Amino acid sequence: MAYHLMAFKCDGGIPLFTKTKGNIDPISLSLTASLNGVHLFCSSNDAQLLSTTTNEFRIFWKSYHSSVTLILVTCNGDYRDWLMSQLLDLIFSVLVFTYGLDDIISMKNVDQAKKEIKACFPILDSILQSNDSSCMSILTLTTQTFSASENVILQNHLDGFSEAAQSQYGCLFINAAAAVATKRWWELSAVELVILEHTVIWSDVSQGTCSELAIYLPQTSPSVPHRLIVFTLMPDVKVAVICGTSPSLDSITQKVNGFWQSAFDSLLNLRSKNFIDTANIDNNIFGFLVINTSRNRSLLNFRQNQGMGKQRKLLCDFYCHVIGSLWFPPIPDPKGVEPTAICSSSQNHLVTDTYICADEYKAYAFQSGAHRVFVIFNSAIPVYSMRFAAHKLLQLITKEKWTTV
Repeated sequence: MAYHLMAFKCDGGIPLFTKTKGNIDPISLSLTASLNGVHLFCSSNDAQLLSTTTNEFRIFWKSYHSSVTLILVTCNGDYRDWLMSQLLDLIFSVLVFTYGLDDIISMKNVDQAKKEIKACFPILDSILQSNDSSCMSILTLTTQTFSASENVILQNHLDGFSEAAQSQYGCLFINAAAAVATKRWWELSAVELVILEHTVIWSDVSQGTCSELAIYLPQTSPSVPHRLIVFTLMPDVKVAVICGTSPSLDSITQKVNGFWQSAFDSLLNLRSKNFIDTANIDNNIFGFLVINTSRNRSLLNFRQNQGMGKQRKLLCDFYCHVIGSLWFPPIPDPKGVEPTAICSSSQNHLVTDTYICADEYKAYAFQSGAHRVFVIFNSAIPVYSMRFAAHKLLQLITKEKWTTV
């Protein structure tokens, strides 16, 4: 994703930071000031400026708590408005995650704030660089899960380790997805889960080492800091716990091997797994995305040696098409609270199933209860078979006790 991201203090329009990434034309300082100035003008006249389109760019504005205004400039036609609004909310939550809501609202020393806010840049880079087919969690605003029969055993290891670390929040990540987590971890909001996922997965921690980061949970604890401690058990396998001021990092580190040594063989085997461990899934299925909207979790799987990059891009585009045109996404509250669902005035009936037929593939989506399912098939499958195969897929996934979605 190519973008310009700018943050300004609402009171006075003082710039806080500017980030640019990708192949996009540079923006001059005068144009940057103008973009903020037109937003200030609208606000002073009781008008809300949300977005605009030029020949080359899409520009989005959003203010939070009358303290910070975010401006996002992307290439024209790349992304939908609902996704950009969701992304801006996520970016502000990252600022709260690293800086704290009270400090953002007060921000008495702007120069000091500019220095401290830089701590969030690695997380912002991770989220913005992943806002395409490479990371569906940003699009779906859910945490990706990893399903395997070994999850039952791994849950016991995690619960014991979290208790020893005096933490109610713990999660084991395998191949950039949450395999198991404690009950309180799953109770965190969707935004918090996504930010934590990116912070843990993209943290630069080599095997056998750990990292410690002071964080604020944007909705659970926006003003009281916690410690996020991440251990890399082996490549692509990390365990994270959220603690208070105690115990010490050394104390927790000494307990890692005692709780996870006996699980290393299972973890080593799971690292090589890709497609869900169910032999009864239709062979015509290239990949699928299952979302549980009530739990803020998703399961994303692709068959190996099936051009996963291409299939992932197809699934990403299909998801954006269906969500943007049929299953309207929730609209986040401008004050930064949990989003609320809306209905379309142009649609007076509930769409439960939809599909697309292309030359190289077919795609099918349906919603059932809290689940939304998106499936990519090869082009050979008959149209009449897609519905049965997709519904059977959900049944196979949800019947397993070790499935967390």
